[in-house]
Amino acid sequence: MSALHSTNERLKRHHRHRRISLLITVSFGAFLLVVVWVDAVKGVRDVYQLQSQQQHVTDGPNDHSDVFRERRDANSIDGVVEILMDLAQKAPSDLWNVFGMDASSSSDHGVDPFQLQALEKGECPWSSTDELPHWLPLRPLNSQSLSETYKSTNQSPDSKRNEKVHKEESAYDPSNHVIVWYEHISKSGGTTFCALANRNMLPSSVPKYHCMPSKGEKRDGRVGTWGNDELMEYSRSNQHNIVANEWDSFPIDKLQFSGRGDDTADEKDGPRLLFVTTLRDPADRLLSSYTFFAITTKNEQHPEPFGDWVKRLSRGATKLAQYNVGRLNHITWRYSGGELPPLPTKEDEQSKRGREVLKSQFPPPVTDESIWKPLFEQTVRTLSQFDLVVPTEYMTKNEGREALRELLGWEQYDFSQRKRRDSVEGERTTSYALTAGQVKNSNARDYLGEDEYRALWEANWLDNIIVEWSRAVLLTRLHCKKSTE
Repeated sequence: MSALHSTNERLKRHHRHRRISLLITVSFGAFLLVVVWVDAVKGVRDVYQLQSQQQHVTDGPNDHSDVFRERRDANSIDGVVEILMDLAQKAPSDLWNVFGMDASSSSDHGVDPFQLQALEKGECPWSSTDELPHWLPLRPLNSQSLSETYKSTNQSPDSKRNEKVHKEESAYDPSNHVIVWYEHISKSGGTTFCALANRNMLPSSVPKYHCMPSKGEKRDGRVGTWGNDELMEYSRSNQHNIVANEWDSFPIDKLQFSGRGDDTADEKDGPRLLFVTTLRDPADRLLSSYTFFAITTKNEQHPEPFGDWVKRLSRGATKLAQYNVGRLNHITWRYSGGELPPLPTKEDEQSKRGREVLKSQFPPPVTDESIWKPLFEQTVRTLSQFDLVVPTEYMTKNEGREALRELLGWEQYDFSQRKRRDSVEGERTTSYALTAGQVKNSNARDYLGEDEYRALWEANWLDNIIVEWSRAVLLTRLHCKKSTE
């Protein structure tokens, strides 16, 4: 009897263990089903979000593998700012080494934070969207649609269409009127860009004086100082398809015409704007400004030394300073709303910084973060919302032509050209237009001694970061389009 009882107990324990095991198995299976379901929901949500993003960041009607639309959220500019700010907060002397400025070869990029060594060879250093760097901003909001509208309405001078017929058929429609806003930094390729505009647009679409709209009797109406209402009225009465702002800082509120900016609640009714700029090496730009404004236009045989000219203009000592042609970190000044202060004036030359300026060949960097940090951040945010930023060395080369062709549909680049010699990289042919004078060497590294050049480079450390970054952004967008295929 006891044996039977023991057997029954063993059977009960066996069945109990089986029920527990079955319960554990069922529970684990249910857990897996929940996990799979959650992942599936998350995947659907991500796909939905990705499709929503693609409506804003694609840059071509069939760019199904465009790597720039798949990996960022609405706050992606914050990531760009963070990375560039990390570089800006390095001592300018350390940044010199980060960018490999001591290297004898121009192909050596030091630490190479933007992977330019590979990009300049036409290579994409990243094999998937997940690997793309966070310094690469999304395509600006509405860039694709504005580009397509501009290309569909723009007529080149070589078009078979008669210009008179074109104007008669083109009734003004603010929602369909796209203007190229060219932000022209003096001595940074603006004359060449306007020559390209004249080569690729009808004469009636381009303001006659260097693409700058007039105002009253003034050939240059200083469009950068216009209010939004004034720009809207001008677009209705003139129907130009390009305007250029050279002498004033970029008016950040104009981003609203394309639905961009920090506050797009009062998005303007028209016209729509495509934002384009060209950036030049800061030291070379300053030297070019010096040779043009201090020598060529004055026919000066014995001009003041370059360093004295830069310091004098940087302190606001001449009328030319009003146009900011000699300003250090001009890019940062321009794209932060014109807030970057000049160097110490005569009133505070006895301060420590004032004495440093007086002693130096070129002014030392502004190291007070409370002064430059918010302005540098604004510069990054502003340029991240430009449709195209072209470094001048690529402007009429294949890279620049491809970028302009994609955004504006421009096909013609055969205008009058000159040749120059770049003694750092050997002979190199570049197409560009001149406003006056003869071709002069504007390579600051050749012109200055090594210590002088380094002092000028470090004084422009913020702009040097922006220019290096703009090179990398342009080349990445060109060379990494199909990396996910």
